[in-house]
Amino acid sequence: MDLRINSVYNNYMNKYYKILDKLLLLLSLVAFFGGLVYRSYSLNYIGVFLSLLLSIAVFLIIQNKLKYFKVNFKFPKNTFSIFKLFAFVLLIINFFLIIVLLYKSATTSSLVSPWEQVSSKFFIILFINFLLLSFLILKNCGASLVFVSLQALLINFVVIFVYKISYGFDFFIHEATMENISKFGVIEPKPLYYLGQYALIIILHKLFFLPIHYIQLLLVPLLASIYIPAYVFRLLFEHKYHFQVSLITTLFFSSLPFSLFYFTTPQNLAFLFLLLATLLYFRKKSLFNTSLIFFLAFSAIIT
Repeated sequence: MDLRINSVYNNYMNKYYKILDKLLLLLSLVAFFGGLVYRSYSLNYIGVFLSLLLSIAVFLIIQNKLKYFKVNFKFPKNTFSIFKLFAFVLLIINFFLIIVLLYKSATTSSLVSPWEQVSSKFFIILFINFLLLSFLILKNCGASLVFVSLQALLINFVVIFVYKISYGFDFFIHEATMENISKFGVIEPKPLYYLGQYALIIILHKLFFLPIHYIQLLLVPLLASIYIPAYVFRLLFEHKYHFQVSLITTLFFSSLPFSLFYFTTPQNLAFLFLLLATLLYFRKKSLFNTSLIFFLAFSAIIT
């Protein structure tokens, strides 16, 4: 029975990471080729089509020609208990309470830091969540990684909730620039920098008809909350650390407030690509993994 459960969990985790890696590869390709197309031509509908054509062509070549490296996730024995169910329910309740507290903290005032606006109850609940997640991890709960990412997401979304009209001067400048590029295809003079973020957001905007404001608002916090916990956990697990040690360490780092990932700017996006490329570099080597590292690096450079 345990072997069957372990096999199901192993397959689920490998599928999850395969989706994450391929999505990240596609995003980095779009940022890279989109930036090149914008620099040499424009990001009108023809430019967007060319960017997607190049990105998808290279993506399909890498996917079909390079073998994807799988990890053997050994799932420890996991049994049902009323205490684990109670911890899960309490976690979900606490997540909703945190969202309510952050929503109530929203302001249009000028702040030195968003944390000065947040209620002390937020930190208490966050600490309780840390203890609950630690308990679930020690009890070998495989779903804990999802809740670790949710914990990171709530921390990274603090700026989005607190600042009603967005944060920082750069955010407004970049948004106004992208709105003009989206409308006219180009803005002069064309810089040699920022191209990766501009291309990625504008292409997502034109492809899915999502407002530029919300894509820019969510891009870095969302990617950081999903990818950093997932990649840290996989890296530790691949280096033979125990399941519980890997997840507890991931939880600790995911609970730290990194201001770089609170909002989207070209600098923050480039740092995120660089961090993910670094985490991938220390994995076991494979051609797919190496290709992903290179395109993340290229995307960071062009951003």
